[in-house]
Amino acid sequence: MERVKKQRALHKWRHKGILLLLITLLAPLLPPGTGQTAEAAGSATVTVDAGSDLGKFNNPVWYQNQADYSPDLGAGDMAKVQALGVKYTRAWIKPTKYYNEANGTYSYNYIEHEGNTAYSYMDQIALHSDRIFLNIDQCSTELTYNQPALAREVLKNGIRHYKQRYPQIEYIEAFNEPKKSWTPGYDEAPNMEIDTYYYWYKQFYAIVQELNAELNPAIPLKIGGPASVSLDMEFNQQFLNQYAADTNPNKRLDFFSYHSYNRRSNPADVQSDKATVQGWLSARGLNPNTPVFVTEYGVFPGSNTGTTYNEDLLTQAAAMSALGYYFVKGGMDMPMHWVFDHANNNRKSMFADEADGAPYPYYNLVKMQSMLKENRITTSSNALSGDGLGIHALGTRDDTGVAVLASNYQWTTGTADYNLTMNITNLPSIFTGKQIRVQRYLVDQTHSNYTSSGGSAELEKVADYIAAPAVSIAPAFTLGKNAMTLVVLTPVHHGEAEDLPAAVSAGAVQTDVADSSASGGAFSKFDGTASGQYVEYTMNVPNAGMYAVYATVKKGSDRGKFQLSVDGQNVGEVKDYYASSQFYDTYYIGNKNFGITGERKFRFTAAGSTGGGYDLGVDSIQLIPRRTITFEAESLTPWSTSGDPFTYLNDTGASGGRLVKLDTNAAGDDMQFNVNITQTGTYSIKVGVKKYSTRGKFQLSVDGVNVGGQQDLYAAGNVYEELAIGTYTFQTTGNKRIKFYVNGKNPSSTGYDLSVDYIRLIP
Repeated sequence: MERVKKQRALHKWRHKGILLLLITLLAPLLPPGTGQTAEAAGSATVTVDAGSDLGKFNNPVWYQNQADYSPDLGAGDMAKVQALGVKYTRAWIKPTKYYNEANGTYSYNYIEHEGNTAYSYMDQIALHSDRIFLNIDQCSTELTYNQPALAREVLKNGIRHYKQRYPQIEYIEAFNEPKKSWTPGYDEAPNMEIDTYYYWYKQFYAIVQELNAELNPAIPLKIGGPASVSLDMEFNQQFLNQYAADTNPNKRLDFFSYHSYNRRSNPADVQSDKATVQGWLSARGLNPNTPVFVTEYGVFPGSNTGTTYNEDLLTQAAAMSALGYYFVKGGMDMPMHWVFDHANNNRKSMFADEADGAPYPYYNLVKMQSMLKENRITTSSNALSGDGLGIHALGTRDDTGVAVLASNYQWTTGTADYNLTMNITNLPSIFTGKQIRVQRYLVDQTHSNYTSSGGSAELEKVADYIAAPAVSIAPAFTLGKNAMTLVVLTPVHHGEAEDLPAAVSAGAVQTDVADSSASGGAFSKFDGTASGQYVEYTMNVPNAGMYAVYATVKKGSDRGKFQLSVDGQNVGEVKDYYASSQFYDTYYIGNKNFGITGERKFRFTAAGSTGGGYDLGVDSIQLIPRRTITFEAESLTPWSTSGDPFTYLNDTGASGGRLVKLDTNAAGDDMQFNVNITQTGTYSIKVGVKKYSTRGKFQLSVDGVNVGGQQDLYAAGNVYEELAIGTYTFQTTGNKRIKFYVNGKNPSSTGYDLSVDYIRLIP
């Protein structure tokens, strides 16, 4: 991490408990132009070929840093991080903290900050991230240079301890920015020349080999470096020279890592970084396919600034979008965001200190990245300089829709605003015959910006409308300096309530009411007087399949509670549409499987009242296709609070050819996985297992909430089975914790172990 991070104040206080109002997941439908400015601007065109396929998208949101020198994340910050679906988070452990030279003792749960410990810090990372990337810094100067045998022992003991406590640890990075051109700051390791560094790198790869042999972990340790300050340093090639000359047949370089802070005005240059490293490797006869990781990047190294603090918060976000764009294009294996919370230069932070859960523009940019789709598609911009200043666009798609992230990165020197037209052509077959829901999110000086006067810190949706079926679409809007926007297209069966045939029960009245705020310029008003009355809309469903049912309603003080049914079958639970003032809101009602096409009856039946009224205002009904999600257990990262070991078993009877087995010996143990949920909604949870005579019983939970009842995995012989656990509603996206809690065993069983093949979520 950059040098000034160690030159911080000893304490940084956070005032917790001030929660900002969250925007609802699905905002009221807004006209396409909302969020645009009237200022003069240049013209720009982004062209997106939604029918193309550039392969799987290596999303920068998957790779994060959590600084050890900052306070632990508050509950609000943690919730937002968990919503990102992080795969790897880089963490720091310091031998100078866990080893006491004076008395030769170890304190692995050392105090890092007032109220924060090494375990509380690492526990958070284990909860929000699938795997852990661990940087181990130098021992003290005395041990490093005068007692190397003891220093090696301290390093190995530390890596062993944390690997056993956190089996998610996969990568070990040897030291941090060892070569320094500055005077080291507070608590910062001293400068290290290449000969000394490579001596210690050899110790690291030997330690990793030894621990993999001793522990036989389900996730073997990997080792790499040199975590240099920049790619331009001569130190990097000196390191590869020494590695190439190393005659040890057991040497290993599992990844090459460096930092990048020097491309603020020419971000396009980082696109060639991976190719540069591959060239260095090839020239030395080393494996050119060695993964390349940029483990920190940004544009404000140390205490650097741009213009004003408020402007810099937006500049940081736009810069990270631009750099991420070029790292993706260049094939960077792991571009790691910097950072959730910075101790002394908050322009690099994702969260505000003053209010737990309050995001800065940088977090909102990362949140938009998390909303991108699975495959990258071809995009181009006619307003982008060779240095990488101007309009960038990153297009993605999968079987849920299309998402395009565009940024107008100008650093501090540019001033250009653009009237941008985004031509999205060749929409894939999932859109055929369906209407197109267009949603746009915006981060700029007045939207999704903690510093804006009267604005919201949360990610703001500035447009949400329905377009007619088409093979292409061209939303247009203005994008200001260092502004970022995400456009999401979703195929949808959409019905404007005022256009649908409607029928009401006796004693009730239905009328269409003009309203410019409604998605179609009007909404359907139901005037009821008692529970049991209903309004029923007939809507055509042209394609069979599983759908999430949404309803956009106008809330108010005379509104009641209503149960939606489709063809006489209830969907979801009773919803309360009461509010003290009138406004539009979109509700997720539930999932519905339409086995046949044609006219379907959507009935809203009054089921009570909060404010005394039984009225209802329906703007539209939306059906969004859902998909089954299957997580192969062997592709997830198991972990256990009880510390029990896991093994991966090759098994031809398993769905993916492998199983994950928890080797436990008592009730009270557990096995947990983080699964990334990309679509909210209600799902049936099914688990593929291999029953056997040594298996125990378990209770499954999601984020601490039990689902279904006790499951018994005992069988006299090998039996593969899919267990129907129960249903669970995911209200938000992101990483969710699936826990298998061992709570007993069959009297005939000889053990308590568990064996999991897959987790399947069926809408």
